[in-house]
Amino acid sequence: MSRRAAGPCRSDRIRRVLVSWVAIVLLAAVRQAASQPAAAPGDDQRTWLEVSTFRPAMSSSARADWVAAGRPGTPVSFERDLGLPDDKTLPSVLLGTRIGERWWVEFEYLTLRRSASRRLEREIAWEDTVYPVSASLDTRFESDVARASVGATLLSGPSHEIGAVLGLHVTRFEVELSGRVASGASSAAASTERRQVLVPLPTIGLQGRLTIAEGWDAAGRLDWFALSGDGWRGSLVNVSAGLHWRATAQFGLSLGWRLVEYRVEGERGDWRGEVRYRFSGPGAGIVLRF
Repeated sequence: MSRRAAGPCRSDRIRRVLVSWVAIVLLAAVRQAASQPAAAPGDDQRTWLEVSTFRPAMSSSARADWVAAGRPGTPVSFERDLGLPDDKTLPSVLLGTRIGERWWVEFEYLTLRRSASRRLEREIAWEDTVYPVSASLDTRFESDVARASVGATLLSGPSHEIGAVLGLHVTRFEVELSGRVASGASSAAASTERRQVLVPLPTIGLQGRLTIAEGWDAAGRLDWFALSGDGWRGSLVNVSAGLHWRATAQFGLSLGWRLVEYRVEGERGDWRGEVRYRFSGPGAGIVLRF
C-alpha cells in the first residue's frame, strides 16, 4: 500500500533532524581534529562505488501557463489530483575517486518513472488545454537526476574528515498529460500535452565523516542552492545522514536517510510555470572500494 506523501510540516521536521545530524558530525569531527595532528585521510582505497536502493515518499506539483494568452495554469498535485504513487523504490549509483591527497570528485545518478490514470475531480488548465471535471486523464511523470561534485578536504585524519563541496545537480523533468477535452456541446477531442524541462542547479555544501566505533562511520552532507535571474528563480536543498560499516578494506554497507527539495519557477524557453518536487526516505547500499 502506498504511503501518504510527507506534508510540509513533516518535511520541515525531517529537514531539521537531518541538518542537526550533519551539524553534530561536523562539530564532532572538528573537535576530533583539534585533538589530533593534521593528516591525510586514512583510507588507502582511492576509488569507491556505491550501489543502493532508495525508498522515498514523494510530493510533486507543477503549473504550466498558457504564455500566448497570458493565462496562468492550474497548480496540480501529481499525487493528490492525478493519482501518481507517492512512494517508490529507486536505484541509485554513486562513483567517486580521490585526486591527490586533498581533492575528490563524485558522480551520482538516479531516475524515477511514474504513471497513473485518474478521473478528474476538478477542472485543470494545462498550457492551452483545459481538462474538464470527470475527464479521464493519463499522466506520466519522469525525472532523471545527475549530480557531479568536486570536494576539497579541510580537516582530516584516520578517524575524521571534513570537506567543502562544489556541485552541479542536473535534473530532467518530463510530464505528459493525455485525455479528452471538451470541444463542443456534445463532443470531445483527444489531447496530449508533453513537456520536458532541463534544470541545471549549481550547489555549495559541506560533508563530514567521523569514526564512532571500530569499522563504523557516521556521515553527513548538506548541499544548498538559491538563485534568481532572467525571469526565473530556483532553489535546491539536498541533505543526507547515514552510517557506514566497513566489513573489509574493500567492502562495506551503508544505511541512511536523504531529503531532496526542488523549486523552479518562471520562464525557460517556451515553458512558463512552476515545478515543486520533494522526496525523502531511507536507503541502503553496498560500497566497494579499490
